[in-house]
Amino acid sequence: MVDSFIQLPVNDRKRTKQLMIECQNLKQCYHVLFQNNTESIFTIDAEDRFTSVNSALEENSGYTAKELIGLPFTRLFDHRQLPIIKAFFDRARMGETQQFQTDIIGKLGKKDFYDIKLIPVIRDEKVSCIYGIAKNVTELKKIENKLTELSYYDHLTGLPNKHRFTEQLISSMKRAKKNQQSFALLSIDIDRFKI
Repeated sequence: MVDSFIQLPVNDRKRTKQLMIECQNLKQCYHVLFQNNTESIFTIDAEDRFTSVNSALEENSGYTAKELIGLPFTRLFDHRQLPIIKAFFDRARMGETQQFQTDIIGKLGKKDFYDIKLIPVIRDEKVSCIYGIAKNVTELKKIENKLTELSYYDHLTGLPNKHRFTEQLISSMKRAKKNQQSFALLSIDIDRFKI
């Protein structure tokens, strides 16, 4: 490499040196963005193994980079979810960006809910690896579940409210009609408290 570099004309040597400096600067920028990103970022190779993970993934999963690199990505997921998750990774390997939500299980067994985006890296018209970005949305999911609960159940008694009753009633009526079955509704009023 050095011999061929020396044989280049002066203009080509300057341009090559400039390109090498630019490449080094880009590499440093990438490394800083990768390591300091608050989202969990990882790279998966063609054999479905981690090739790089950032510090956020280490912190969120409880695994060190040394422990994860070389392991299959399936290590972080519930085995019951694997068929669905593998389907997303298979489509990413076909060159399609994928986005899905699932639980990630940390080293100590802690489950957190993540929004995961898989981005295929294409070189020479083939997927060479997959970049992944995983955002912890556990707290948002808890809030969403609480809002759903509040919209369908009485906050004092925990019983289904009128909105939930109406939805169940409509669903039951549709099911009875579809299956050509009879349908009945019984309403009891006990001292102005309706059941």
